[in-house]
Amino acid sequence: MFFEEQLLKKLFNLDGELFLGGVSDFDFNIKNSPDFEYANIRLKGNKAELRCTPHTKIEAVLEGVAELSYEEIAQLKKDGYKF
Repeated sequence: MFFEEQLLKKLFNLDGELFLGGVSDFDFNIKNSPDFEYANIRLKGNKAELRCTPHTKIEAVLEGVAELSYEEIAQLKKDGYKF
């Protein structure tokens, strides 16, 4: 399991498969959810901002913000992400 997938589960209680990692965000295909098929986490400062897209491809209906720990930020920076 990728570190990003662990964060998705820990911070937002969603199971997802890492689809694409960017510079300051990462994307997931959501697993085992009747409501959502895609999620994006954008890194801003010490926050992780979540935006999920439903199966209907309309506007995202699930959003959230979680605070990242120092260790999580250090690991993400080590993996090449920028905040």
